[in-house]
Amino acid sequence: MCGRGRRPAPLFRQAGEGGCFAEISVGNNRRRAWLGKRCVVGGWAGNRKNTRKNLIIYSLVIIFSTFIGTVIFKVLNLGKIEFIKNSKTGNNILSDDIEDDVSFGIIQCGLFSNEENAKETLNNISSDFQKVLVKSDDKYKVIAGIYSKEDIDTKLSLLSQNKIESFSTNCTLKSSNLNENIIAKIVDGYLKIIDTVNEKDVEGYNTKKFKTWVLKISSSYKDDENLNNLLENINSLPEEYKKENISDSINFLYNFLAKYKKI
Repeated sequence: MCGRGRRPAPLFRQAGEGGCFAEISVGNNRRRAWLGKRCVVGGWAGNRKNTRKNLIIYSLVIIFSTFIGTVIFKVLNLGKIEFIKNSKTGNNILSDDIEDDVSFGIIQCGLFSNEENAKETLNNISSDFQKVLVKSDDKYKVIAGIYSKEDIDTKLSLLSQNKIESFSTNCTLKSSNLNENIIAKIVDGYLKIIDTVNEKDVEGYNTKKFKTWVLKISSSYKDDENLNNLLENINSLPEEYKKENISDSINFLYNFLAKYKKI
């Protein structure tokens, strides 16, 4: 009911099928008007059933879009091997995601004409290093390992703290050169395997996955003597790579990387 002089206000009631009526009182007269299924107090709005239905549809669209996006992402990255895990330690050790020039540092702790003096210096170096004796002509070089550019300063500092004189020689591989880029990836993985096996609590590393990975990333290389030598060395590695194999590997990598010394 409405007072005189005021605009009558409609009262909405829910009909049996979900619609609304408007009852308007003017004086002693009442009128009812069917407003349909889309109404609420104060104006028009979506039917509750339709609103609920729309919410369900929107939710399904979002879920489906997320699912499709995830599938596309996985498909695009399916052929890219970024990491292969070391089954013994759980460490990620292999990467084919190298875009920049890569430098490896060879740490040398002296050159000796007497083998016994060289061995004495070698024994003073911690077993945490990839230490090895390299014979060059009639001289003996004490090598404390080959490391990435990021690790080289830390290693040199540790040797200095133990009063062991040392210096590093940088060997740089160009990312713009297809073969050198492949070599950088392989050497990086090779050195990480050596580091892993050199840890005290690691007995060995199964090289099967490493060899498969090397074969895959080197499939596009151009014929090159240096890369062929590297591939032959890796192919000759024992299936179970152990600490006693490290010396031969460092000897090989020392002579191999010497071709890429930065002058």
